[in-house]
Amino acid sequence: MGEDIEKKVRQILSDLCGMPVKSIKFNSSLIDDLGLDSFGKLELAYAIQEAFGVNLMKYAASIPLMLKVKDIVMFLKSAIKE
Repeated sequence: MGEDIEKKVRQILSDLCGMPVKSIKFNSSLIDDLGLDSFGKLELAYAIQEAFGVNLMKYAASIPLMLKVKDIVMFLKSAIKE
């Protein structure tokens, strides 16, 4: 399950950033490495919500803390278990 989540997150980021999936690493920074701005992060939040069926409004306080790919993956692992 964890690998599937990471793979799906990396694919979403690839689609948003226009970068190859293989260049998006677990430790990639959303801002510094992938170039996401605040609008890009909003698009990412909607794409994650749609792809994983997670209501992000329930976790709104956690969203600004997601700075790297690994933060998103770890968040989704815990949110999906609930």
